[in-house]
Amino acid sequence: MEFVYFPVHADVQLHLVINIIIGCIVFVTVAARLAARHWLGTGIGLDDILIVASLPLCYSLLGIQGAFSRLGSGHSIEEVAVNVPIILPLTFAFQLLYLLALGLIKASILCFYRRVFVSVRTIISVKVMYIVVAVWALSHSLAVVFICKPVRFQWDLTAQNGKCGDQIKLFQSIITTNILTDAAIMILPIHTVLHLSMRKTEKVAVIACFLIGMLCIVAAILRLYYVTNVDIRGNLTATMPITVFLAAFEPNLAVLCASIPQLRPCYTRYRQNRATKKSSQGSSGISDVHKESNNSSRKKRNIAVELDTIHMLEHDIEDKRNASENGDASSLGGGASERNITPAFDEEDRTKPTTWNVRRG
Repeated sequence: MEFVYFPVHADVQLHLVINIIIGCIVFVTVAARLAARHWLGTGIGLDDILIVASLPLCYSLLGIQGAFSRLGSGHSIEEVAVNVPIILPLTFAFQLLYLLALGLIKASILCFYRRVFVSVRTIISVKVMYIVVAVWALSHSLAVVFICKPVRFQWDLTAQNGKCGDQIKLFQSIITTNILTDAAIMILPIHTVLHLSMRKTEKVAVIACFLIGMLCIVAAILRLYYVTNVDIRGNLTATMPITVFLAAFEPNLAVLCASIPQLRPCYTRYRQNRATKKSSQGSSGISDVHKESNNSSRKKRNIAVELDTIHMLEHDIEDKRNASENGDASSLGGGASERNITPAFDEEDRTKPTTWNVRRG
C-alpha cells in the first residue's frame, strides 16, 4: 500500500508532544505503583493487571496519533487522498482501541474498590458498575463495527452498496455515556469515605484522590464539543486533529488518575519512616538496652499499622456494625475518634518501662 508523508502542522506536533510526555509520566507512575505493591508487601492485584493490560492499548492510540500526524492530519482530504486507504482503517482501529482501553481502566478502578472496601452497600454498587461498564464497552464496540454495511465500507470506499449510519451521533453517545460512567465510578466510594473514622483532613485527602478523575471528565467534555465538527465523509483529515489528540490523551490521563491513589500508602510509609528516624535521633540519651527495646516496639507497631488507610478504616466500621448487631455497641462508642483508628499494639510493648537519663546543661 502506497502512502506519502506530509509536513506536520504546528498544532498537530504540539498535540503529539503533549501526549508523548503524558505517556512517559504514565509509564513511570504505573511502574511506581507496581514497585509500591512490592515494597508494601501487598502483592499484585487484578486492578494492577488490568491497568498494565491497558497500557499497550493506550500507547497504540498514541502510535496511531503519530501516524496520523505524518499521513496528513490537519491537511485537507484532497491533499492527502493518496493516504486515505490507510487513514480509514487506522481510524476504525482507533475507535475500538479507545473503547477497550477505557473499559479496562474503568474495570481496574472497580477492582480496586472491591479490594479496598468491605461494606455490603459498596460491594453491591461495584458489582452493578461492573455490568454497566461491560455493557457500555461491548455495546459501543459492536456499534462501531456494524454502523456501516458492509463493515469493510468503513475503510474501503469502493465497497458496493456501502452505507453508514450517523457516526457523529455514535461518537456523541460513546463520549456522553463515558462521562456518566466516569462520574458514577468517582462518586461511588464517597459515601463510604464520609462515614469512616478518620479526621476531616484525611477524608478530604482521600476524596480528592478519588475525584482526581474529574480531569478525565473535563477531557471528555472537550472532546464531546469538538467531535461535532468532524466531517467524516467530507473532510476527515482536516477536522480530526483535536479529537484525535483528546481521544489519545484521555485513556492515558485515566491511567494516571487511577494510579495516583495507589501511591498514597507509600506516602504514609514515608511519613512513618521519617517520624521514626527523627524519634530515634532525638532519643540519644536513652540507654542502649531501652533504645533497642523501643526500636523493637516501634518495628512491631509499624508492622501492625494497616498502610492502606481506607481499607483499615472500612474494616473498623464493619466491625462496629457487627458488634452493634450483637448487642455490644455500647462498648464500642458511637463516634469517630483517634482511638478507633489507632492500631492495636502488643500488650508487652505498652507495659515496657522506659528510663530517661536527664542531662543537666
